[in-house]
Parts: sequence; structure tokens; C-alpha cells
Amino acid sequence: MKNLFLCIIFLFTISHLQAQQKPNFTGTFTLDKAKTDFDDLPEYVLPISFKIVQSGNNLTITRTTVTDQGVERNFTETIILGGDSVKSVIPGGLHRTSIAAWNNDQMTFTIKSDSRSADHTAGLKLTEVWSLTDEGNTLEVDRDVLQADGGAYQLKAFYEKNN
Repeated sequence: MKNLFLCIIFLFTISHLQAQQKPNFTGTFTLDKAKTDFDDLPEYVLPISFKIVQSGNNLTITRTTVTDQGVERNFTETIILGGDSVKSVIPGGLHRTSIAAWNNDQMTFTIKSDSRSADHTAGLKLTEVWSLTDEGNTLEVDRDVLQADGGAYQLKAFYEKNN
């Protein structure tokens, strides 16, 4: 009886630890325009894809965007979830500072970025909450954007994993 009780405790502990394992966001995800409600926003406000390589709390994220003139651009940054802020220069010459951390649920994370031109006349503040659904095949990104000119918008984007 004692062995049965210990076995049950062991199995419960293992299943509990597995349930709390953080997700791995590694993969290439493409914007699902049919699922994403742009409202009145132009499609170029969102990256068309993300390529993500995750190792523990280290994330290397390549964002592919298309400008309003149809020019494709790539921007790669490496962030550490729960680490220090990262400084980089993004397409268009904006200076970007980003910081990221796991949320309390340990299944999602938040990236906060501030991008500014040298004279502070252009730029934006961006908060993104990232999560995986559909057994890791769908990346959901909730975006909250405040532009330097005072414009603001919120948008939930869906990206499908390329197999």
C-alpha cells in the first residue's frame, strides 16, 4: 500500500512538472490574413512572417515586413526572456530598445519595444503578447501600438506554422 501511494505521488509530480514546461516557439510562422481582423488598418502594419529560434529563454526572432511601397525587409533581434533590454537599429533607421519576459502563466511572453528616430519625431511604442495555440501550430500575437504622432491601435494577429 505504501508503494502504491508513493507511485501515485511520483506520477502526480511528474505530470505536474510536465504541465508547467514552457512552450518552445521555434519555427517559421506566416501571417494568416483570413484569421486576422485588420479593421481599417493596412496590412503592412504587421510582419508577414516570423522565423524564431528558441533555446531556453533565448529567442532569435527574424521579422519579415513589407512596406507600403511593397518592399520586403528583414529585421533580426535576439532577446532573453527575463533578461536585460536589447538595443538595435531596425529598417528605416529607427533605434529600438526591447525587453521581454515570461508572463505569470509561463506559457506566454510579452515583448515591450520603443523605437525612435534620432530626433524623436518618428517611432512607436509596441507591446506584444505572444502565445501558441493549436498544439503549437498557431502563433497569436496581441499588439498594442502607440505611434509618436499620437496614433494608436490594437490588433490580434494569427500566424500559421510552416511545415
